[in-house]
This record gives sequence, C-alpha cells and structure tokens, in this order.
Amino acid sequence: MKRLMIALVGALPLLLPAAHAFGFQDALQAAQSRPDAVTKRLQLLNDANELVRVEGDPLALKMDLTKARQAVALDRAQLEKAYDDALVQIAQAYTGVLEAREQVAVAQKGVEVAQASLDIAKIRRGNGSGTDLDVQNAQVSLDNANKGALTASKSLGVALANLEGMVGQTLDASKLEPIPAAFLVPVPSVDATLAALPRTPQLVQSQQGLTLAQLGVELLDPSYASASQIESAKTQLETSQKLVAEAKRGLQIQARNLVVQAQSAAESNRIEQQSLANTNQSLGFAADRLKSGLIPKIQYQQAQLSQMQAALSALQARDGYVVALLQLQAGTQVQLQGPSVYDFSATVGPLPGEAAPPSSGAGTGTPARSGPPPGGTMPGSTTTPGTTTPGGSGDGAGHGQ
Repeated sequence: MKRLMIALVGALPLLLPAAHAFGFQDALQAAQSRPDAVTKRLQLLNDANELVRVEGDPLALKMDLTKARQAVALDRAQLEKAYDDALVQIAQAYTGVLEAREQVAVAQKGVEVAQASLDIAKIRRGNGSGTDLDVQNAQVSLDNANKGALTASKSLGVALANLEGMVGQTLDASKLEPIPAAFLVPVPSVDATLAALPRTPQLVQSQQGLTLAQLGVELLDPSYASASQIESAKTQLETSQKLVAEAKRGLQIQARNLVVQAQSAAESNRIEQQSLANTNQSLGFAADRLKSGLIPKIQYQQAQLSQMQAALSALQARDGYVVALLQLQAGTQVQLQGPSVYDFSATVGPLPGEAAPPSSGAGTGTPARSGPPPGGTMPGSTTTPGTTTPGGSGDGAGHGQ
C-alpha cells in the first residue's frame, strides 16, 4: 500500500518547464492526475481489494457480497465523473489563457488607435479645426486604453498561473496552440444523453440503495423476523423506489438543459464565425481603399481594431462550445465522439477487473465508454449509447474529425 500511495502521489502534477508548443490535448492529459481523480482511483483500488477478499470468504453473506460489489461499482462511477470534471476544469483554464492572450492584443491595438486619435486631435486643434475639449477627450480615451491594456496583461498572468497549476508545467502563453477543430464535435442527441444517465454516480448510488432495500425484504422471513421488521423493510423499499424516481427526474431535467446549452453554444459559435468572416472581408476592403488613397490611416486602424474584436468574440464562442460539450459529458456521462482523450477508459486504461480497451478504438474518435465496473453491473447500463447530431447542432464552421 505504501508503494501504491507513493505512485499515486507521484502522479500529481509538478511544475516542470514546457520548452515547446503546448496544445489542448497536452493539457487534457493532466486530467487523470488531478487530486480528486487520484483520490477516487485509490478508493477504487482499496475497495476492489476488499471485494476480492469478500468473494474469497466462504462465510461471506449475500448482503456482504452485494455491498462489496456496489462499493466498487460506485467508486468506478465516481472516478469517471472526477475525470470528466477535471476535463472541464482544464478546458476552462486553457481557454481562459487563449482568450486573455487575445484580449491583450486587442487592448494593445486599442492603445495604438487611441494614440493616433490623440495625435489627430492635436493637429486639428493646431490648424483651427478642433478644440481643446477634443484633445482632452482623446487624452481620456488614451488613458482608458492604457488602463485596459494593463488590466488585460495582469489577467493573462492570472489565467496562465491557473493553467500551470492545473497541468503542472511552467508555460509560455505565446506558445499555447489554438484548440483543434477535432475537439468541436457534434452535440449528442437528447435520447443518447438520457440513455447515459444510469452511469452517473447519483443514479448508481440511488439504484444501489434500492437494490439493498429489495434484498433486505427478500432476506426477511416470518419464521425468524417479526411483522414489524418486515413492514419496516417494505417501507424502506417504497422510500428507495421514490428516491430513485426523483433522482431520475432531476437528472433528466439537468441533462436536457445541458443539451440545450451545448446546442446554443454551437449556434453562437456558428454566428460568431460568420460575423468574423464578414469583418475579415470588411478589413480587406479597408486595406484596398487605403492603398487607393480613399481613406486615412486612422480609419484603417479602426477597421483593424474591429476585426480583432470580432476575432476575440469568435474565439470566445468557439471555446464556449468546447467547454459546453465537456460540461454535458461530465453532467450526464454521455460519450463525446471526439479525440480519445475525451474518453475515460481509453485514456486512463483498464481498472481492477477490467480488460484493456481495444487498441483500434484509441484516437479514432469512436471508442465507447467502458463496460460495467468489476463486481456487478451498473443498474441500467447494459448498453452504451451512441452519439448523434441533432438537427442544427453543428458549429457551422465545418468542424469535425
């Protein structure tokens, strides 16, 4: 056990330098080393060992075996949830740096435009076509632009430190790569999402309570149990049935909301990418007009600033789509059909009592989530739902694998 603890602690991220470009895939690989995931894996290993002991005990009772198997099943579900939650946290940290970096560039361009506007205001005041108030207003705009640039720079530092803590590496913000299009996968359908809910820790745990209550009734017999004991066990069974039904209803509402959020994020991404394309076209026209002497330089600089602001909005929408997809997976356990790092079993590898996933699935974007945990089948998880694309849920920018 001491060696196991050392190995698990060693899996926690340490701040190591990253001397090369760092990508989204690299960042997500740190999910299995996040503290909660490491803790849940240790709990699973401990309970798996206990299950082996109970199964090998000829004096073990049916209730003992059931509880031991349920402990492993719940640990497995909680570990998978911890991994998916870590993916969300890392994605938010990574996109935070990308957006903060873009905000710094926009702020710097804003300073450039504000400085040019101040220079023009001074020229116009000098030739009598402007006033002192114009100069004062331009100066205030420049001061605000400088303040915004300083704030953006500080925000980038905070965002980068947050990501470094997540992945355990010292990073250069300028070397972070954009998120590849392969990560912008189709939104799973509502049906596929609802079918995945029995894998969530909440439903696994509530269903296990129902199983224990059913077993409690089955193990009581009037020959050795009083009528009140039997009635109490039946009451507990009815309560457990209601709790399972309530848990299902709550998760179904949450699942539908998460699907809608992901679909909305996909649509926002489509709109912002189209808006960026239009702004790029407008910037091209402005460049042509500048070369032809039809507009002053300040007007072209303003067009550049507008294009950079549109690029920032498009980046935020794109990042928001990726995060919404991962939040959907974390909240429902539905499998995203994307890079293998999205898939828990393909990344983490076989757990106690499990066979290794087929090698052909890794990296193909089509691996199914792993089967039932050792020691018992998760209630309602006899099949793994597929992922389909609901109408209008694409990102509209040709993203895919």
